[in-house]
Amino acid sequence: MSSSAEGFTAVELSSAEIERPAALQSPAEIGRALEDAVRTVFESMGFNAFVRHRLKGKSGAEREIDVYAEKQIGTDVFRIGVECKNWKQSVDRSTLDRYLASWLDCGFNMFIVIAKDFSEEAKKFAKTKRVYDRNSTASAGCNTYRDLRAEKPVPGKASQDRG
Repeated sequence: MSSSAEGFTAVELSSAEIERPAALQSPAEIGRALEDAVRTVFESMGFNAFVRHRLKGKSGAEREIDVYAEKQIGTDVFRIGVECKNWKQSVDRSTLDRYLASWLDCGFNMFIVIAKDFSEEAKKFAKTKRVYDRNSTASAGCNTYRDLRAEKPVPGKASQDRG
């Protein structure tokens, strides 16, 4: 399965799907809990999922992904990388550039960035790559949580986005 920048897609996870443990204090603890919650969501959909997973990209560079999930769908393996950012500041354009490089280098079918906010420049960049913003009404054609629960790709969704 091939990846292209045109298939850069995001999945929305509602607050009901991710519960924040009340006893957490530091931003690092909250970040780790978010990674664990995301892993749990993918596992509930039948994915093999790993937290702080290291992968070697096609370039030979070693990359660490906050959450890596994969699932056999037919004869293909659907691979997802997730970056979980529990930051006070907005995710900026240069950060999205790094994630896009990881996504392309590792050959993910989908790459998700979970963050509280993105800078205006990052939002403009994402729009050129057809990235779904859960706060936007322009989400047509993007994968959703329910699509990923299916054993087979949903027609008109990920299967078309893979290029």
